[in-house]
Amino acid sequence: TLSLEKGSVADPLQRSALYRVAKDSQGRRLYRKQDHTDQIAEFLKLDAEQHEKLKTIYMIKSLQKEDGVKYAEPNYILHHGTTGLELNEPNDQHYPKQWHYPMINLPYAWSMSTAENRPVVAVIDTGVLLEHPDLKGQLITGYDFIGTSASSGDGDGYDDNPNDDGDGDLSEGGDHPSSFHGTHVAGTIAAASNNQSGLSGVAWGAKIMPLRALGKKGGTSNDIEQAMRYAGGLENDSGTVPEEIADVINMSLGGPGYSSSNQEVITELRKNGITVVAAAGNSASASPFYPASYDGVISVSAVGFDQSKLAYYSNYGPFIDLTAPGGDLTVDANSDGVKDGILSTMGSEQGGQVEFLFSYSQGTSMASPHVAGVVALMRSVNPTISPEAVDALISSGEITQDLGGQGRDDYFGYGLIDAYKAVVAASQLSDTESKFELKPVLTVSPAVVNFGISSARETVRLSNSTGGELVINSVQETADWLKIEPPSSEQSGLGEYTLVVDRDLLEIGPHTTTVEINSSVGDLSLSVVVQKVSSEIPANAGYQTVLLINTETNEVRHVTLGDAGSNGEYDYSFEAPEGSYILLAGTDNDFDKEICDAGEACGAYPIYDLTAMLQNPIQINQDSVFDFKTSFDIRVRSSSSASNAASAPSAAEGFKLPATAP
Repeated sequence: TLSLEKGSVADPLQRSALYRVAKDSQGRRLYRKQDHTDQIAEFLKLDAEQHEKLKTIYMIKSLQKEDGVKYAEPNYILHHGTTGLELNEPNDQHYPKQWHYPMINLPYAWSMSTAENRPVVAVIDTGVLLEHPDLKGQLITGYDFIGTSASSGDGDGYDDNPNDDGDGDLSEGGDHPSSFHGTHVAGTIAAASNNQSGLSGVAWGAKIMPLRALGKKGGTSNDIEQAMRYAGGLENDSGTVPEEIADVINMSLGGPGYSSSNQEVITELRKNGITVVAAAGNSASASPFYPASYDGVISVSAVGFDQSKLAYYSNYGPFIDLTAPGGDLTVDANSDGVKDGILSTMGSEQGGQVEFLFSYSQGTSMASPHVAGVVALMRSVNPTISPEAVDALISSGEITQDLGGQGRDDYFGYGLIDAYKAVVAASQLSDTESKFELKPVLTVSPAVVNFGISSARETVRLSNSTGGELVINSVQETADWLKIEPPSSEQSGLGEYTLVVDRDLLEIGPHTTTVEINSSVGDLSLSVVVQKVSSEIPANAGYQTVLLINTETNEVRHVTLGDAGSNGEYDYSFEAPEGSYILLAGTDNDFDKEICDAGEACGAYPIYDLTAMLQNPIQINQDSVFDFKTSFDIRVRSSSSASNAASAPSAAEGFKLPATAP
């Protein structure tokens, strides 16, 4: 999440969103027209079974109009198990790495909708790399609302080109690599999908409206307000409005400053049927964070692969509405060999060229577009669903999986967004005759059990995340070194199971097995990972270099550590005057005198977020103690590139080490 800087706030401009009214009316007229098309010819083509079904439907409709008839409904034939509940998983090359989509039941939702009627999601951010192959065909006309050329990087103020020209300043001798933050966000919402290449988006049929409002120095509240107004078809300082306004607005940005003008615009957008979603912030704080804390904005906190706890960086508090996957690059909880970031579209700058690639990231900035994409799926099956209706579904728990204590809490809000439940709920509120029905879904949490090198007991919860009848028939281990303790009283077999590992039966090294779960809705295999290590081998991650950078003098202190303690921790210390600093650490695997290159370990206190680190440096005194983690940056490259001579050097480049420590 990028921080805002204070700026001038313009008075809100008042104008009715007539296009929204016209668009909705046209949709209703089209529906009525289709309702009265000539069906006789098609009726004659039906086979005998279909003919009888249609006659029954007509009879029911006739009865519904009769006085004294309270209900006239089909006598539905129901089936147990997963009948009608199919998975629709895209064939994209990197989809298997996107663990965060099955977490929110997207494959079930995709079996009902992929947003094929193309709702519009506005992404107010750093702009988007318009030529990225996984985004190029997903974009509609956008706008650049960065008001000053010093911040925009493209030599002017407002213009009609929302391409991300970079928010870094390495080409000017600075220390900021470009983030291509908006490109990552846009890919999560609606990357081109199911095309055997690239990766997948949440609502891959949706269209992205790229709106650039964050530049080299963040973004002013006025620029962001103008972008919101444009997205909603309201009068704005660009003097233009889009041909097609947004259905959903995503803002993975924010700061502590409240703007009455911003609040008024958000209220007006909601009146015009537009749902606004925003990131809750990455400061691990309960303080208000705007725009997420404005009334009427869906505020999204973040979880990693482990849903039982909030991501360590995520904000929390009374304004949190729900949570979504934001990733955690400090752990590999699913044991796939990659840190648990959110994989999406990205760019990297090298020698005046922008290389299009895919990269892992973390933050509530990554959680928010998951929710925006799900709302787009809801709009796909119910184009007239209102922001108020979406709010009601959230607060009732109908479109979330409850986490933490029962009901709402300040960490997860009303729970983890559930795409399957959301699409079904939106369908139920639509005025169409054909509605989706909610069927039971077996959820296993966590999806992978990792005992690590020391744990002997781990718990697994089997639950029905949607409702209906679901019975566990058996839960069976497949290795003699693993035992399972079932829940004590739950007749359905749902509940917490305890897995117990006996390392005395294991050889030194890693081991894997599965737990086979048979239920009334189908079978699942739960992966189990355990490692046995020799007590003679100390935990060590190689050489780690710690940098302490004074933000006022740019003086750099560093120390290289070669030995970790038995628990894998490195102890470091500096002698430095009190002041404002950036504290980070990493490895130099390629010996190029730089740490934190792509593929190298990197971390910072409190989190590795370059914009946040520079705008909010830590304050050090003689008693300061800072503990933090390092993890690896992994980038998956695309095969395309584009020229952008004005752009800064690569965001993947690291921090150069000083020749000597001061």
